Amino acid sequence: QLTELDHRMSAWKNLKSLSITGNKLKSLPKEIGLCRDLFDLAAADNLIETIPEELADCGRLDEIYLYGNKIKSVPLKFIESASKRIRNGSYQRMLFLERNPLDEQTITSLMHNASVYKSIGLDDEQVQRKITGGQDRSAIVPASFRCGICRVFTGPDNTGYVKMIPASRLKGGAF
Repeated sequence: QLTELDHRMSAWKNLKSLSITGNKLKSLPKEIGLCRDLFDLAAADNLIETIPEELADCGRLDEIYLYGNKIKSVPLKFIESASKRIRNGSYQRMLFLERNPLDEQTITSLMHNASVYKSIGLDDEQVQRKITGGQDRSAIVPASFRCGICRVFTGPDNTGYVKMIPASRLKGGAF
């Protein structure tokens, strides 16, 4: 199992997909931002604690699987880079962060920017504990955020997962 990635990622500048799920990585090197053609990043179920701000420089990154790590915060530059992609005519991004101890500021930033994502994966615990303080989930996303939250499924560990969906994709505003 990998414990670190080679910091000489500039040699990987044409890399389109990186699957490093199920290792013991504690971080992603900031040089990952040099992989400008990276489309798919699967780094789930590791020990990753931080996301380098440079990941925002991967302008084609559409699918990011970072669930099951130890990530507490996501750089605002990375979260907001999704709206820049939309302005430039790129596809919407999917970001999966279930089973991470995300802080309230990160979850709030994700919700404020949710309308420019195709989907954002969070789990019930993240939403309940960090945002609602135990209140009903439907109360946590004001209409001004133009997105909704619906329960997607319950995982094998009996954890409920939620998916944020832009309101434009909801029929009649229903969940």
